[in-house]
Amino acid sequence: MKKILVIQQKMIGDVLASAAICQAIKFAWPDSTVHYMVYPNTVAVIEGNPFIDEIKIFDPKTKGFGALRKLGKELSIEKYDAVIDAYGKWESVLPAYFSGAKMRIGHHKWYTSFFFTKTVTPAKNVSGSAIHHRLQLAQALTGKWVDIDFPKIYLSEKETSDAKQQLSTLPQKPIVMVSVLGSASNKSLPADYLAKMLDVAAES
Repeated sequence: MKKILVIQQKMIGDVLASAAICQAIKFAWPDSTVHYMVYPNTVAVIEGNPFIDEIKIFDPKTKGFGALRKLGKELSIEKYDAVIDAYGKWESVLPAYFSGAKMRIGHHKWYTSFFFTKTVTPAKNVSGSAIHHRLQLAQALTGKWVDIDFPKIYLSEKETSDAKQQLSTLPQKPIVMVSVLGSASNKSLPADYLAKMLDVAAES
């Protein structure tokens, strides 16, 4: 049985997208153990995911070479067979390197070849590149290509029941979910403009 760690820091969208790596590994190696390291504020989108055996928390305050090296040494206790770094920046590269895993995989950058045992060059001109590039990382580990459209968010029975209860209290009209907030201000819709647009849509 192989034990693998997948690392993806930062935003919720990235964390959900990189869950595809965990899923692809489980499809290729059903008996493997997959851990997933993420920021604490992104855990909600991967809780209950059947392709993740354990969620590891990366403290965003972990900065600097010494702290990142220490984190890697702490990870070495797990004796991972492989680490896949989907983030590819120093705060994930260094813990992956110091984890002691025999196989360390990440995307090819000018500095990653020194730290990883295998690097992957993202394919160009592919549809759904965000998922495709992540699946390339999984393939580099397992040797098998697995097609995944986009990872799902798995709700608990209580979450599903609560949502149905809330929806049942609404008028029997079409329901549209709209998101205003993105991962940063430049990725968020202007709230005032969107509110006016929704008013117009509701009146039509």
